[in-house]
Amino acid sequence: MTQAQTITLYQPLLHTIAYNLVRCKEDAEDIVQETFVKWLTIDQKKIENTKAYLIQAVKNNCLNHLTSLRKKKEEYFDNLHLADLLTKFKETNLSKLDLDII
Repeated sequence: MTQAQTITLYQPLLHTIAYNLVRCKEDAEDIVQETFVKWLTIDQKKIENTKAYLIQAVKNNCLNHLTSLRKKKEEYFDNLHLADLLTKFKETNLSKLDLDII
């Protein structure tokens, strides 16, 4: 089977797996594309089962992606300094807020 045939055959399956893990169409497409790009650069004679290799690679790439997102989210919230925000909110005079215009 040629590389193009392999991509055509497995792309829908890999996209479904990636989407089910990351729940974002664009991220799933990117992960599958990156997986194929990497697969195209390695010696494919060393791979005994291409389908199993690609599925495992997509799953690993999805897990890495989710870990990266989690770390970015944690860093974002760590930098918010929630205590400072709460203090500022408590100090804000809301009595002058005109709620009729909403």
